[in-house]
Amino acid sequence: MKSLALPALLCAALAAPPALGDCRLAKFQALEVIMDGNQPLIEASIDGHAVRALIDTGAERTVVFKNTAEAAGLDMVALGGHFVGVDGKATAYQAKTRDLRIGPWSNTGLTVFVGGHSDHVGMVVGRDLLGQLDLEFDLARNTLNLFVAEDCGDRPLAYWTREWSEVAIRRPPRRNSLHRADRLANWTRPLFVDVVINGVTLKAQLDSGAYTSVLTLEAAAKAGITPGSEGVVPGGRSVGIAGKELPNWVGVFKELTVGDLTVRNARLRMAPLFDSRRGGPDMLLGADFFRALRLYISHKQGKIYFTHNGGPIFQVTGPLLDRLPDTEDTEE
Repeated sequence: MKSLALPALLCAALAAPPALGDCRLAKFQALEVIMDGNQPLIEASIDGHAVRALIDTGAERTVVFKNTAEAAGLDMVALGGHFVGVDGKATAYQAKTRDLRIGPWSNTGLTVFVGGHSDHVGMVVGRDLLGQLDLEFDLARNTLNLFVAEDCGDRPLAYWTREWSEVAIRRPPRRNSLHRADRLANWTRPLFVDVVINGVTLKAQLDSGAYTSVLTLEAAAKAGITPGSEGVVPGGRSVGIAGKELPNWVGVFKELTVGDLTVRNARLRMAPLFDSRRGGPDMLLGADFFRALRLYISHKQGKIYFTHNGGPIFQVTGPLLDRLPDTEDTEE
């Protein structure tokens, strides 16, 4: 299946601070991000049908939601497979578009994946697109910067500061994919990092599409907290691509460390997510984590550089966009 194409790389070179030496960073584009609560959105269109797209580092593929595809008049064909989210499976379809535009990506006659349902977002932009360039999330300024790094080796890429934290990306082996040709695409692999919670090392996935950070129940139990623990309270429900509601609980974890950043008495959600024993993560570092940091993802180096903007990191949400009177506020 043909992939969304980037236009020619007419990059504007940034003035590199001395720490970068011969390393050249070229900003490909700065995308304006619309924050809807904790959902980072950008403008997109499907055959002239305007939609908003969720920037989702937790999604392997860019997917148009089924109700959006129907509204845009796309003809869908079932693939015989499923998309797997935190809440289960959603039937996978594909459909051919005449003109698809997502930020700097555009193409004509492109076949796209379709599945799931959302009332507020038209599609998700996954790692098949986001992994093509380095990413700098600066959500405090409502910006996602796309970079090309040349001749940088292992030099630090936190160009905006002289002091930063960093953490290595754990690259898992490729698992099953809907298309055999995609199995060697390194940029679609999950962004896994090590986190240490209450002295226990766990595998976390950077997931900008997750409304807040959340632990699996199994991982929370390893760190000594369960839904029945003292001080744990109900945390409402969350919904993923399958449209299934999952119960959440919120507990206080004594200490969480990512790289050299340590958060004490972190209030974190836990929920019955996918089975981490089957290769999934123990935790999702969600949009609350992204909002609190300025964060640069270097795919080539396999590193993530970040600085803290100040204030609390977890369980923080922003204001929602205006809703139509007949819609309800739900977490994606």
